[in-house]
Amino acid sequence: MATKELTTPQIRKLVKAHNVLMSIKIPVGATRAQILAVIAKKGYEVDHQKKKLKPKSKTTSNPTVSLTDADKVLKKPEKTALQKQKALEAKEKKQDIQKKKERELKKEAVKKAQTKKPDVKKPDVKKPDVKKPLVKKKEDDVRPKDKVGRPRFDPKKIKVIKPKSTIGTKPQGGGRIETGTLNKGNLVARRKVKKKKTQKELQDEKEKLKKERKEQFKKENLDKQDKVERRKLLNRVKSIKELQDGIEQFNDDEKLQIKAEGRALKKPLEIKKLKTKNDFMNKILAYNIDKVVKFTIQPLKESKAMTPEQKKQKRDAEKAKDNLLKPIKKIIFAWKQEFKDRKIDGQDEKELLNELEDRWDVLVEEHEDGAFDDEEFFDDMEKVKDTIVKHIKGEGGAQGRPIGSLVADNPDYREGFKKKSKKVE
Repeated sequence: MATKELTTPQIRKLVKAHNVLMSIKIPVGATRAQILAVIAKKGYEVDHQKKKLKPKSKTTSNPTVSLTDADKVLKKPEKTALQKQKALEAKEKKQDIQKKKERELKKEAVKKAQTKKPDVKKPDVKKPDVKKPLVKKKEDDVRPKDKVGRPRFDPKKIKVIKPKSTIGTKPQGGGRIETGTLNKGNLVARRKVKKKKTQKELQDEKEKLKKERKEQFKKENLDKQDKVERRKLLNRVKSIKELQDGIEQFNDDEKLQIKAEGRALKKPLEIKKLKTKNDFMNKILAYNIDKVVKFTIQPLKESKAMTPEQKKQKRDAEKAKDNLLKPIKKIIFAWKQEFKDRKIDGQDEKELLNELEDRWDVLVEEHEDGAFDDEEFFDDMEKVKDTIVKHIKGEGGAQGRPIGSLVADNPDYREGFKKKSKKVE
C-alpha cells in the first residue's frame, strides 16, 4: 500500500517547530514544491509515513521533528500579568469614553427641550357690541318721506323705431353674413366665411403628415447607425496620440473645416481637457473630423465562434468556481480589517501574528482539496495574508505605519509644535 503523504499545512507546521530549534526560512508565497526544495537544500527530508522532518544523513546532529513535538513546541505563550492589566485598562478606557458620549447627548437633549417656548393659547375675549349712532345725511333732507313707485305710462303712446335699411344686417334666423355685403353705416368689409374641408381633404393632410414624420424618423435612425459604425472604426485606432494629431490637423486647415462643417471654425477645438480615448472620439464624431481626416484603422482579430453548448459550459464552470472562492475571499478580507483595528487598539504584536498563522493553517487544511487546490488562487490569498502581517508589524505604507508617525506627519500638528517652541524661546 502507498503511504499517505502529509498535507501542505502539516509540512508547514513541522518546519515552524523545527525553526524554533534550527532555522529553515520559507519564502513568502512559496508553493508545496518550493517548500520541499528548501527543506532538501538544508539537508532534510519529509518522512510522510512517520510524519516527521528528519535529516538526510545520520551523521548530522540536526534534530528530527514529529507533529506531536511540533504541537508542544508551538504552544501559545500565556499572557503575562502586565499584558492582562493593559487589556483591562484599555477596556475601562473605552467604557469611560462611551459613558461621556452618552452624558453629552443627554445634556444636549435637555438644552433643546429648555430652549423651546411653550405654546400658550390666548383666551378668546369677546368685544362688546357697541351700536353706532345714526348720522343723518344731507340727501335725507331733500328726499320726500313717501315711497316712490314705478313710473306710470301708456303703452299705446310708445313709438317703435324701425331700421332704415337691411343691408349688412344679420338674417333673422341667425347664421353668417354673406361675403361681399357691406355695413352701410361704416362701409367696412365683412370677413370671408371659411369653407369647411371635406373628409377626403382632411384624410390627405393626415397621410402627408405621417409620411413626413416617417421620413424624419428614418433620417434620424440612419444618422444614429452611421455614428455607431464610425465609432466602431475609431475604436480600432491604435493610439490616442493619432486621434489627437487628427484634431490638430483639423484645427490648422480651414478647407477641412469647411468640407466637414460647411464653414470655418471661429475658435480652434480644445484638446487639453480631453483625457480618455472616448473623449477624443466624441469630439471627432461631433465635428465630422473622421470624414475629412484619415486614421489608420487596425484589422479585426478573427475570433473562433463558440457553440451555444460550449458557452453554457463555460458560464457554468465560471459560476461554480466563483461560488467556491467567494466565501474564502470574504473571510480573509474580514481578517484584514479585524487585525488592523486590533493593532490600532494596542494589542500585542506577537499574539496577533501567532493567531493569524493558526487561523491560516486551519483554513488551508479545511479547503486544501477545494478552493486552495487552485495554485494561483492560493498564491493570491497568501499575498493578502502577507499584507496583513505587514500591517501588524507596522510596515507597508501609511496603512501599516504606527499612529504616532501619522500624527507627527500632520501639517496642523507640526505648525502647532513650531508655535509652542517659539513661545518657550
